[in-house]
Amino acid sequence: MPIAGRLTRVLDPRVEITIGLAFFALGAWLMGGLNQYAGYWDIFWPRTCQGFALGFLFVPLTTTALSGIARGAMANATGIYTLVRQLGGSFAEPPVGSWSSRPSRFLAEMAPARTAKWVSSARCFANLPSRP
Repeated sequence: MPIAGRLTRVLDPRVEITIGLAFFALGAWLMGGLNQYAGYWDIFWPRTCQGFALGFLFVPLTTTALSGIARGAMANATGIYTLVRQLGGSFAEPPVGSWSSRPSRFLAEMAPARTAKWVSSARCFANLPSRP
């Protein structure tokens, strides 16, 4: 985070956020190949990459969001910013977690017409007999 804070004076915040997103995606991609036999170092480097990325995400986001606030209102603005960020994560996490653990069920419940159309067209392409 100290590196990202110093670079905020030099770089455009959008560039820093892009760097952060790229490093976070790299860490997520490295974590995607793990299985139950992963060792300490197999997990250490992707998580280090993601931790480094979070500094490049949150520092410029916070700096940009609070840059136009007067000094007298800074405490209230910081509190509201933190509240909104926490609530956003709290409300977004359950549906995303549910979707990622059961994607086929999520699709079947959320879009039954699309799923049925996709399944019937897939059977047609695969030349599979349809169920009665």
